[in-house]
Amino acid sequence: MTTSTAVTFAFGSALDLSQSFWAVIAAVVATQSSLGGTLKASFEQFIGSVFGAVWGGTITIAIPHQTPWILGLTLVVAVAPLAWLTTFSPGFRIAPITAILVLLSSMGITMGPVDFAVERLLEIGLGCAVGLGVSVLLVPAHAYDAVLRVAEAIVQYKTRVIDVDLQAYFDNIRHHLLLAQVAQRVNDSDVLHVLKLMLQASGKKGVAQGGVLSPLLSNLYLTAVDRMLERAKEVTRHGAYTALDYARFADGTPVQA
Repeated sequence: MTTSTAVTFAFGSALDLSQSFWAVIAAVVATQSSLGGTLKASFEQFIGSVFGAVWGGTITIAIPHQTPWILGLTLVVAVAPLAWLTTFSPGFRIAPITAILVLLSSMGITMGPVDFAVERLLEIGLGCAVGLGVSVLLVPAHAYDAVLRVAEAIVQYKTRVIDVDLQAYFDNIRHHLLLAQVAQRVNDSDVLHVLKLMLQASGKKGVAQGGVLSPLLSNLYLTAVDRMLERAKEVTRHGAYTALDYARFADGTPVQA
């Protein structure tokens, strides 16, 4: 995410985008811990932005909204159909936000709704492209490190493999356990309360794939697994030789012995 943020900000400045921070936010949202997750988050974010920009621009042009009452009615017309779409796909959650920005933003009034909608899509597209590019370059690098660890274990004659894959991992994270782990590192009740609300927004358990904090929280949740495997390595160690090894990559972990 740090790399995506820096690269997107540099591109946004070079392209002289008036609100390049939206590109940076899009890059942070799009960049996930796996290439598949990044593709999914980028696609949903860009498609949602297209729907929101087109619909928001259309409503802004079609309905004059100089008075507060008409503006309120216009907001309802702009948001309601897009909010209905989110019941079919969570990927459309960005669409109502984009429509509101096109309708209400002072930049939209200055530039005109069409120009603002186009620039908004450029910003989101830039962020998604950078997030995808970073994932293509960096995620395989992390996977390469995992492959090297597996190859090293094979050279050490650890040829018995248990392939541990956590099925539906992101959908089954227990919120109370995750919050307890975060509380060990974050001593701020307000932050923990906001985090709890964010988790509850995605249901009674699990974290939203494509969420800004999901990769960080998911890796934190698996820290206990890493510690367990590290203890197993130490318990079975004979001098410099370890009887087992592992290489966790996201929610998949081959254990070799």
